[in-house]
Amino acid sequence: MPCLILVHPKGGTTGKVRRRYAMIEKIMAEELGIHKSLLSRWKKDITRLRANKKLRKFAIVDGPNGQLHSIEEELLQWIFARREQGISLRCTLVAFKSSSLLRSTFGPKTFNARYKAVQRFMRKHKYVYCQRTNEATRAPQEVVDEATDFIVETRPLLVSAHRDPRYIWNMDQTPLSFSYQSSKMLAKRGIKTVNVRKMTDGMKRATAALTVTAAGYFLTPMIIFKGRPNGRIAKKELPTLDPTSIYACQEAAWMDERCMLM
Repeated sequence: MPCLILVHPKGGTTGKVRRRYAMIEKIMAEELGIHKSLLSRWKKDITRLRANKKLRKFAIVDGPNGQLHSIEEELLQWIFARREQGISLRCTLVAFKSSSLLRSTFGPKTFNARYKAVQRFMRKHKYVYCQRTNEATRAPQEVVDEATDFIVETRPLLVSAHRDPRYIWNMDQTPLSFSYQSSKMLAKRGIKTVNVRKMTDGMKRATAALTVTAAGYFLTPMIIFKGRPNGRIAKKELPTLDPTSIYACQEAAWMDERCMLM
């Protein structure tokens, strides 16, 4: 004789199933002082919690809009354009730019208030101060072809059995100025290359020539001052300088053939 078997759905008519916790969960909740209802709420939001990359945040919500929210896109485009050109960027310049865009609301605030607001804005968009890695008077896009051609032409001359690395020299000259620009500027967090365009400065009065061989040996540094080769500076001042370097004078403080032979 057939019999009828009734299967009751989980949760009854309401469909609500009572959440049961394992022993280890109960122990952890008790030790950490977390209520079971709070644990249950966290488990419901586990997907959102794992998707959030800022693990140190205290809340998933983004919070209220900042003071620069109305000009966010325009300001980010201005920052991106300057960084693409290799122009040095700091929070002070961003604060001045923001003040010019929001003259009536943001401009009248104190400089400290504007500076703090810009710092929060840059931190939100993952801009931090980075040390420069490349410096040039032109944009990197303009010199990449020249650098590539130089490498293609020079490498076969250096990689050869009859080349001694002790006699392969790499010399570079750097100007010594009275004023120097900062070596740090704003860039995206995690960026590997920070390009900066140098300021054109007419106050250069000396040039430092630094040389290293392919074998890893450093030659004696040379410093070239602006002056006549047999003038007063060369005769009276150069002999009194530190003898650990080579000194010379040239009319424009440049490395010419005479200084190269020295």
